[in-house]
Amino acid sequence: MDLGRLLSDLGQRWRLIPVVAAIALVAGVAYAHRTVQMLYKTRTALLYEGKGGREELITLVDSITLRANIKEVKRRLKSKSSLKDLLKRINVQFDTDSHLVVVSTEANTGKKAAKLANTTVEVFLDYQRRVFRDQMEERQGAIETDLAAAKVRVRNRREAYDTFRREVGVGDFKTAHKVALEQAVTMRQKAELAAAAAQTEAARAEKMSEAAKTQSRTITAGGTVVNPDQDALAAARTQLNQDKARLSPDHPRILALQAKIATLQERVKSRANVLQSTVSVAPNAAYLELQRGATTAGIRRKLELHNEQTFKRFADEADQRLQELSRAEGQAKHYLSQIELAEDRVKQLEADRMQVLDKLRSPPTSFRIVTPAGVPDAPDKLTKQKTALRFPLIAVALTLIGLLGYSLRGLRVHTAREAGYWANTPVVASSTWPRDQETLGALVDELSDVAPQTHGTTLVVAARPNEVPLAREVAYWLGTLTKWPNKALTGEEELPEPDVQPSVVVGSGDGESSTALVRTDQLAPVGAEPVMVAQAWDGPTHGPALRRAARLADRVLVVVASGAMSVTDLSQLRTRLGREDGIGLLLVGLDPALERLPDRVGEVDAFWQRGADAVAA
Repeated sequence: MDLGRLLSDLGQRWRLIPVVAAIALVAGVAYAHRTVQMLYKTRTALLYEGKGGREELITLVDSITLRANIKEVKRRLKSKSSLKDLLKRINVQFDTDSHLVVVSTEANTGKKAAKLANTTVEVFLDYQRRVFRDQMEERQGAIETDLAAAKVRVRNRREAYDTFRREVGVGDFKTAHKVALEQAVTMRQKAELAAAAAQTEAARAEKMSEAAKTQSRTITAGGTVVNPDQDALAAARTQLNQDKARLSPDHPRILALQAKIATLQERVKSRANVLQSTVSVAPNAAYLELQRGATTAGIRRKLELHNEQTFKRFADEADQRLQELSRAEGQAKHYLSQIELAEDRVKQLEADRMQVLDKLRSPPTSFRIVTPAGVPDAPDKLTKQKTALRFPLIAVALTLIGLLGYSLRGLRVHTAREAGYWANTPVVASSTWPRDQETLGALVDELSDVAPQTHGTTLVVAARPNEVPLAREVAYWLGTLTKWPNKALTGEEELPEPDVQPSVVVGSGDGESSTALVRTDQLAPVGAEPVMVAQAWDGPTHGPALRRAARLADRVLVVVASGAMSVTDLSQLRTRLGREDGIGLLLVGLDPALERLPDRVGEVDAFWQRGADAVAA
């Protein structure tokens, strides 16, 4: 739809709008005066202090006007009004940025309005507490269930830990590990001491054995010595034994005594057959004492070696026990960590249960009353004014809708823009002719700008049978303008009377093709400059004859009456003519009020230039 045409239609009928608005205003004032009562309005303000976001605030605000809450308000007020009426008298507004919620109410008295507002808020807060209490009770039940399960889990894990300790044979892993470690250290130390003692006894036994070897097993108790060397040898040996107890074997004195003893022994042997002596023999006490000490030291060495092996075995057993305890201690830590986690869970659930119980004793609410509703001093005078003003506003809106519907009635095409859009073809000209006969001259002037320079055949077709005379008239004037190509009409002078009749292409009644598209009375002479041949179609407005004639012509000019053709018929014009291009529209019968709108649309020059290239060739 052409917006300019819509504004033109509204401009022609604008006086209807204030008349309707004035009538509606009078009716609204009368209606408000007789039916609308004076209402008292008040409000109360709530502040949302919850931790939820915008969505939660919107949900909570919507719950103020729940049916159950309004029903409770009605019960507390003992009101006889319907729930629908009470709901109309309650208005809730909120701001998501400031979290401020305003509950406005209205009633026929100030006390009723204030009581309605305060009761609505009280019911809403009670509802919030009830919802919170239900949530806490549900949560308490869930906590109790979880707490019982957590306690069972702790008991089971403790039993599993006790079973594990009995299998390992440990009461306390820390104490057992400490005892085993101390035992291992002690046994190692005792084994080392036993090894050292065994080495000491071995050395003592070796020294006593060496010393015993230097002592003779017997000694001479008395007698007469016949050989003096024998006495010297005995004295040297005695001195050697005494010195060995104090000096090392490689000491010079020991070596000198040994050399002396060797010499004396040789001398005694060489004189054995000569000398004789009478000797009384007795056991050597020093020898016996050394032998006894060596034997005792050997026994002690064996005992210390046995102790060393025993202590080492005990130490190995203690180390093995430590390894077993270490492996078991890793499993024990796992058991203990599981028990600790279960106990922590029990503690957390018990703390949550106490918090829930505290909240159940005094359920909180997410809203705080900032300003309670007070009793208004005067009624709201704007109530009747608003009611009265609704009438003219509604009337004006309906009037505009009616005018728009009137402009769109039948979906008819009125302007060049509309015709060009729906037909998808150029509109070569628009005119109020034949509605205004005086505008024919202007239309002919419009055609005279292009007709003399146009070549080829132009078929003028009427969009409807009613426009056939108009199509003939247009074809006539196109032929006249072609006859005098150098003469331009100004529109102010009288149009010349042509000496010929409009050429007509007549279609047969049975739809067959008709005569060829040639001028019957105006043909250009041989050798003359080619000119346009304009022909009017006088056959049927639909059918193959029309399509054949349209295809044979260089261009087709369709005469369309403004406001007479629907958009659906105009959009099928290409199918109706049997061609896709070379179609132009001439819009006639235009409403004079629409003359200020564009009269040409599309590629008009390209339409008139069709066929020029063929003629030039």
